[in-house]
Amino acid sequence: MADFITVTDVGSVRRITMSNPGRKNAVPPSGWSDLADAFNRFQASAQRVLVVTGANGDFCAGAEMNREAVSTPSAADNAARMRRTNAAAIALHRLSKPTVAAVDGVAVGAGMNLALGCDIVIATERSRFSEIFVKRGLTVDFGGTWLLPRLVGLARARELALTGRVFGAPEALAMGMISRVVSNEDLDDTVNDAAESLAAGAPLAQADGGFGGQGPFGKLVLDGDVEFLGPLFQEAAGPGGARLVHGEVHHDALVHADVFGVLPADLEDRIHFRIVMDGRNSVCCDLVDDVSCE
Repeated sequence: MADFITVTDVGSVRRITMSNPGRKNAVPPSGWSDLADAFNRFQASAQRVLVVTGANGDFCAGAEMNREAVSTPSAADNAARMRRTNAAAIALHRLSKPTVAAVDGVAVGAGMNLALGCDIVIATERSRFSEIFVKRGLTVDFGGTWLLPRLVGLARARELALTGRVFGAPEALAMGMISRVVSNEDLDDTVNDAAESLAAGAPLAQADGGFGGQGPFGKLVLDGDVEFLGPLFQEAAGPGGARLVHGEVHHDALVHADVFGVLPADLEDRIHFRIVMDGRNSVCCDLVDDVSCE
């Protein structure tokens, strides 16, 4: 397929446009690496603001699903996929410059959480959102388990994640999930105005965002762990299957925990996980490749 993303610069504003025609801009397997690279390049650039959007009347339908697959992906395949997804989410959340999501049409699954990972979300009246993972037999990823409860509250986050229901931009705005709702015709002008206003701001003040130094704009990333691996972690770290090897309490009462877990037979004998816990609920998890598990 053609390039999944297109990068354009206008003045101090960089725009990343996702495009996967006929698939509502679902992210192909190679697209996660493209996004991670684009986010990292923006961070290293002189551009001041990043706009993330989709082509052809949609934002992003999440990960591209292979409906013609003849076999179920192995745990190793799923882990490799999540590493790529995690890398893109980590790169987005580590940005120290303002980001704006320009949402039109579908923003579901990882596409919804990609939008929510931006500092400002501007959506059209016809935009539709969903944490659709449960309808695909998946757990919420791309930072959704961390972001959503902090945006809409735990009760609403549970309902949205457990049902996967589709809801419109007006409801998203009422929940505090997005910043503004505009007509389709006004989206580009509204986003451009917002981006130019952000580009005129003070970089150091924007990097803190007034949220007590919890990373850019209050987005907390601890050692690059932003995702929950779902079934792989549940199987690997079930009762008696994991042991805590390190724990750290942060100023915001989050706990960063390193654990070893026993993996399914088709993988290594052990693997090292890093998870972030909020109280007793695991909200983030990632594989760590550079650790010797002895």
